[in-house]
Amino acid sequence: MQLTRVRNLKLLILNFSFRSSGDLLIRFLGLITFPIIIRALGPEGYGTFTLITVIMQFTLIPVALLGLRPYGVREIAERKEKETNIVSNIISAQLLLLLLQFL
Repeated sequence: MQLTRVRNLKLLILNFSFRSSGDLLIRFLGLITFPIIIRALGPEGYGTFTLITVIMQFTLIPVALLGLRPYGVREIAERKEKETNIVSNIISAQLLLLLLQFL
């Protein structure tokens, strides 16, 4: 019992450190690339880029997800033996919805 508790704690610390270091790396890269993008695009180009990014965030992402993650969690909990099939179907549906949104 004590051995599994120590093992779980080590796994928790390892997962936390990987997740935190990945998050810090993404933030650091954003901090470095932001000035480069602004200089390359100029004020008007950067404004257009920002507008397109905002439109994508408000339209593409919510439409593409459509609550498929909670549906997937529920289906996998009910039918554990078809986990791979359910996950592949959900990913395919999300990709199809993203492609349709671009058209």
